[in-house]
Amino acid sequence: MDHENDEFDDERSPEEEREYSREELRRRLRRETRRVARATKDAAYIRMERDLRRDKWRAALVIGTLILVLAAGTVFYMKNYTYSTYSVDHETRMGSLNRARLMNFENGTLVIGGDTISYMEGDAVLSSETMSFRNPMTAVEGSYYAVCDAGGYQVYIGDRNGIISTVKVSRRVRGLDISASGVIAVFTESNDAAYISYFDRFGSRLPVEVKTVLDASGYPMHISISPDGQKLLVAYYSTANGIGESRLVLYDFEHGRADANYIAASWENFYDTNTLLVDGDFFDDTNFVAIGDNEVIFLSYDYLSGEAEPVIHPFQDPVRSVLVDDGYLFLVSETADGNVMTVCDKEGEVVSSFDVPESYDRIRTNGRNVILMNDADLWYYNLSGRRRYAGTLVSAPVDVCFAGKKSLLVNNGTVIERITLK
Repeated sequence: MDHENDEFDDERSPEEEREYSREELRRRLRRETRRVARATKDAAYIRMERDLRRDKWRAALVIGTLILVLAAGTVFYMKNYTYSTYSVDHETRMGSLNRARLMNFENGTLVIGGDTISYMEGDAVLSSETMSFRNPMTAVEGSYYAVCDAGGYQVYIGDRNGIISTVKVSRRVRGLDISASGVIAVFTESNDAAYISYFDRFGSRLPVEVKTVLDASGYPMHISISPDGQKLLVAYYSTANGIGESRLVLYDFEHGRADANYIAASWENFYDTNTLLVDGDFFDDTNFVAIGDNEVIFLSYDYLSGEAEPVIHPFQDPVRSVLVDDGYLFLVSETADGNVMTVCDKEGEVVSSFDVPESYDRIRTNGRNVILMNDADLWYYNLSGRRRYAGTLVSAPVDVCFAGKKSLLVNNGTVIERITLK
């Protein structure tokens, strides 16, 4: 540092020195006036100071309120802005895509089908495995996924780096699910019985298996494993004297093998004898939902202990589509006036209910937004039911999934396009 320049900068002209002295004197007089006023408890001065402080607080409150209103308005605008078009930002080519399905997984996307199973983040393909799927069944949870061909004899377990193990079974696979720890439940069947077996992420069989005789116990319509891998929800269907009956069974394997002693709860004939159970899924380790053809029942472990009652939503109209994702249930029912989507949280509270097109044939969600598609027509809704986009893509895609707040990945059969709504 140049000290000579500092000394030069501090020098003042006589006029500047006089002005500086006068200002310093004024500051001293103001300080002395305030000191004397406080010491003598001058009421007028104290009132003036109080009014000044109050005005400052009022100004700060007004500014803070304006900032909060502006922030809330910005958030509302971003969530509800309606897009009118889109741009194609990037194209990714990989193997055969004419039957490939896209699934959100970790921080990217799984591309499953054709002749490969690949994992993408952004526009980069981080892993790719060569294998052929005719009719793939896939489950994802946390950092793991499981995939197999419906009716096949091999289940593949993978993560973002690719396939990590292969499970081989002697009976045809009819269903599967996976937990956040990579433990999988595999539903297989023989001529007269159904089996639900457990395997860890390395492909090793675990000492947990549920066997049901089809003519007596019923046929598993759907299985769902809890994120912690300790619980299993099975929707059974059976016929007795030509009458179809449903039951929902919750198994808890935390303390031992799977047998009748580890059935945490069983609901015979569902809740309404006219309801046929079609699905059951976990929201998390303690909250789950049972889905029938005309009612939905939200359940939890609090209900099993008698601390809470189930929440039941009856539907007078047929249920067309159901998705459970990120703590929400998205259900489309067919009413006389058209299709209606109802969104509920895991406690059964209705978040929104809104009309959706009758012509859709595919539905996707990322837990905060919903896509419906029919050929090249695409409709995009947020959680509150506001339609943010309705338009037609250049060509009818094979599949679509979310890739960001306003971005989608589109498999058009030859390349995967990343598009941004505008």
